[in-house]
Amino acid sequence: TGQASYGRGFNLSIRGSIRDVPVRKMRLRLVGTHVTAAPIHEIASRAIGEFFSVEGDVDFTPEPGKVYEVRGELKKAGSSVWLVDQATDQPASEKITNK
Repeated sequence: TGQASYGRGFNLSIRGSIRDVPVRKMRLRLVGTHVTAAPIHEIASRAIGEFFSVEGDVDFTPEPGKVYEVRGELKKAGSSVWLVDQATDQPASEKITNK
């Protein structure tokens, strides 16, 4: 997203990413954060307390043939991030929450 939006002022071009992972137990770092098109917007949002982020590590063992996605909520009180099984919409990891 950052590269796609570079040099476009306040126009944000959102880009997702897909990663294949081995089917084995692993530790993942999940990160949820606001994304802004212009660095000055992030600085201003942080200054007034409206830029939220959360990150943390989860133990995870993917199952063959399944697709997972990172989901989260960014809120002033208690932002969270977790993995979800895309087919069932059920949580696939613990929820990382900051207070």
